Amino acid sequence: MTYTDARGKQIESVTYSEALLKMHGLAADNQIDEHDIAGEAVLADQRRWQQAALDAVEEFVRAKADELDSIQPELSAFQDYCDADWQADRSMDPSDPLNAIRIVFDMARSGALDLDGRDAVEMEDEIDAQQQALDMTIDILALHSDRLRDLAAPAPSR
Repeated sequence: MTYTDARGKQIESVTYSEALLKMHGLAADNQIDEHDIAGEAVLADQRRWQQAALDAVEEFVRAKADELDSIQPELSAFQDYCDADWQADRSMDPSDPLNAIRIVFDMARSGALDLDGRDAVEMEDEIDAQQQALDMTIDILALHSDRLRDLAAPAPSR
């Protein structure tokens, strides 16, 4: 099955869990480095917030991979979604999986390879994988947020 990304490029489709884990890895590479904090309390707090979001996304995807992968992805990406579907802000609780996905998406987007950068040809496969992961993250947040919310809800106690 092929997937058409936001650039109009057709590539082999991955599952939502694969896309979210790819996006997670990209975000982890873009997290504030411990060495950059240098005693700055604000940066240390932001790094903890980022780490909490990274942990929540990884835990959510690992626990719910089968359910995530049962959701049929849109095969042409990045429709005209509103910013509220995917944007993160510092007031978000990173332990909530939907918030965590938004936070991690924002981190990943900032760390993605430049589509027009000087290494674009050599890095084409990685750029494609990153763009698909980012596009599919927006898709699942915008088109399937109710399903994500249901998956993230704690199981009812007996």
